[in-house]
Amino acid sequence: IGAEGVIDYDPVKYYETGRKYAFYACYPYTSTLNYTDAMQSPSISVVLATHAEAQEDYMWAALPEVTVATGGAPAQKFTFRHALCRIRIRVWNGSGANVPLNGISLSAPGSATLSLSNGSWTGMETESNGFVTFTLFHPAEPAVLPADAFYEVPTSLLQFPVGEETMKLQTFSLLINGRVYEIHPATPAGGWQPGFSYLYTVWYATDGVGFKGT
Repeated sequence: IGAEGVIDYDPVKYYETGRKYAFYACYPYTSTLNYTDAMQSPSISVVLATHAEAQEDYMWAALPEVTVATGGAPAQKFTFRHALCRIRIRVWNGSGANVPLNGISLSAPGSATLSLSNGSWTGMETESNGFVTFTLFHPAEPAVLPADAFYEVPTSLLQFPVGEETMKLQTFSLLINGRVYEIHPATPAGGWQPGFSYLYTVWYATDGVGFKGT
């Protein structure tokens, strides 16, 4: 967003010429850093909110080797990168009539630890029996899927990037016209990557659903 700022130290800290220093940052701010060794980069424990409206977009930044030169060093800037990915859904209603969409949920990993040095995740549950249920869409009144048209679900879900095998174990549950459809994502090849937004299209008909991700 182009924001700039400074770090104020009180008391003032002085850096030694020629030595290398490392700086790390995260968003949203958390005071629960897992930081016990100055030779290791810090990490943060993340538990994702299970409702789309309550989620936070975790980001990280690192300046691993800043050398203090004689006469002072130029200003250093953090580049923040997204640690999560975003999941969106749209529905094509090919049943020939308006039908209600009552809700969409996803069964997926719910917690992990983020390294602030490279944005990698560890400690993530990769077995389906340890997944939690995330609510992507749950309107107070059923949303109407118009006949022979797309319905763009107005909310999206932030999720951990996962490998292809874990991705295939995750389960989307869609409640359409009084029936629950469960679908396992098979795309994209390689799994979900941080910083990417994935759009899944549900092709609905009275005899079942199709599913495709881009």
